Amino acid sequence: MKTTHRLRGRTALTSGLMLSLLWPVLARADDFQSWTGLFVQQTLDAKTSVTWRAEPRFTDDASYLGTVFLRAAVARTYNRSTKWTADLTYIDARSEDPVTGDTRHGEQFWVGGGHTSRWWLSEQWGVALRQSLRARWLDGQDSPNIVSRHYGEVAWRPTRPGYFQGVYAGAEGFVEYANDTRPEYRLTPFGVRLRPTEHTSLSVFYLIRARKYGSDWRRANVIGTYLTWRI
Repeated sequence: MKTTHRLRGRTALTSGLMLSLLWPVLARADDFQSWTGLFVQQTLDAKTSVTWRAEPRFTDDASYLGTVFLRAAVARTYNRSTKWTADLTYIDARSEDPVTGDTRHGEQFWVGGGHTSRWWLSEQWGVALRQSLRARWLDGQDSPNIVSRHYGEVAWRPTRPGYFQGVYAGAEGFVEYANDTRPEYRLTPFGVRLRPTEHTSLSVFYLIRARKYGSDWRRANVIGTYLTWRI
């Protein structure tokens, strides 16, 4: 019981410290967004799995459904630390006509793949790298937009993970090679991984998204909730 109280006290103290450190960033943001993702994962054999992903993203202070994100991916484990993936993505990017109020749809199709590597440097501390390359066909463009994404992460886990699986922080950059759209960077100062049941895992995170529009950078605060169900 005393251990539980100490853990709760440390969690509250850590949350308060994170909020105080991030408050200046929160106050300067141009938007607040909410991303909710559902991942259904099926294992085909000891090294191969497929994942279906559906994710609505709410923008405009989380009041407007701005994007619907659908993806099918196949992953193949290469060794204990690395797996390769190939995926197909459909995106419905929505915007509201300021005059009529009608919803305008901009469809996107992505094809690509990449790899993810994770190394545990000790029993509790680990790092991860994720690299991907995709061709993205956007409405109104004859040729695809080629984009690579580069993500790095530092993670911590308890010595005896149960419901609480650990915390992490990460950063990601986008590099564009053709038909430039908008440069983008993402910073995840804090994320939590949980395992509610044997077949499900839950990730809750706070993310800062920066995108360039013309000569101006716009920042958005994002609260994300990703639920994975293994069947």
